[in-house]
Amino acid sequence: MQDDHVFVWKAMLDLVGADMVGRRVLDVGCNGARRGQAVRRRQVRQCVSVTAPSGAGRLREVCEAAARGSFPSPDWTLEIVARPQRLAAAVLAFTGHHLVAADIDEGDVRRRLDPDDVAAPFNPVFLAWLGRTLNARVGHIDVTLARLGSGDGDDWLQPVTDPPDNERVRRARQVRSDVVFLAPPGRDAVVALGVGLGGRRELSMEIAHETDRGRGEGTRLVRAAVARVPADEAVFASVAPGNTRSLRCLLSAGFHPVGGECVFWWAGP
Repeated sequence: MQDDHVFVWKAMLDLVGADMVGRRVLDVGCNGARRGQAVRRRQVRQCVSVTAPSGAGRLREVCEAAARGSFPSPDWTLEIVARPQRLAAAVLAFTGHHLVAADIDEGDVRRRLDPDDVAAPFNPVFLAWLGRTLNARVGHIDVTLARLGSGDGDDWLQPVTDPPDNERVRRARQVRSDVVFLAPPGRDAVVALGVGLGGRRELSMEIAHETDRGRGEGTRLVRAAVARVPADEAVFASVAPGNTRSLRCLLSAGFHPVGGECVFWWAGP
């Protein structure tokens, strides 16, 4: 697969134009139609080749722009780029726009997607197939949130070299690099800041005791961590849609939803 090869699917008849019906496919395959075959009305999606930054560069470009309010064009585009470092694959979803970052044959991806489902790249059936094909573990379907750092500085959180051994700490070490763990004094809580998907800055948090939750502690932790991020540098967090407590915490700390994501990591023994 060429890293800079991107297939653009323009769905919706008003975007493609009714005059495409009956025309011959000029590019490599369009919804199952081969080169030279006529396009039927139900296949009206245009597949064209364009160039874009490869792999991690493209992922970071799209994420950083979204954090600043500039989103990919909602033209039902599917981009396929190389997998990111430390991960087996990732699928990103925006309004009318998807990215599949995986070292996989583009034709196989297109053949597995329902041409009548504009959200097909985020369908659990496709995600499960991608995981099996790559021999990778499929992560959660998460909401992606972002905000810009404040650069205000905050001494309440202090770096720790021996964070508690919990699932979030282990995951941060597995999928991110240059991870810094921060903890407040006298509290069993930890915030992780590191370099994650495509080189973007990512944040995760864990509060161990239920008695410390629901009192604004999480929001204070997140704000203190964001204060360590330079002004105008984007920081991202991903949360399961059903984890409303964490969603409310991040929203209260100034994060806003920018899309969705599902990351894949290499299957262990």
